[in-house]
Amino acid sequence: MPEAQVLAHVAGRPMLDHLLDLYSEAIERFVVIASPQGLALVTGHVRGRIGNTSSWPSQQEPTGMLDAILLAGSARRTATAGRVWITWCDQWP
Repeated sequence: MPEAQVLAHVAGRPMLDHLLDLYSEAIERFVVIASPQGLALVTGHVRGRIGNTSSWPSQQEPTGMLDAILLAGSARRTATAGRVWITWCDQWP
């Protein structure tokens, strides 16, 4: 398993790529939450796919999904988006 779970392969591609492809035409900016261990891998991967149209909060301790979602709050407050779509691509025990 990669250090970043979102880069684990599903159907021959990283899980994260499935979401990037699915939402790329509808989403102007991505906020990707990652663990400190996986942050560099995820950042490099996403930048390679979509450039710098993302931000990278890091969840220092794995305290749950709600805490991870709330990390995106500062990015939302500085955005001018009329809508925010929150999704995730891994549920790991």
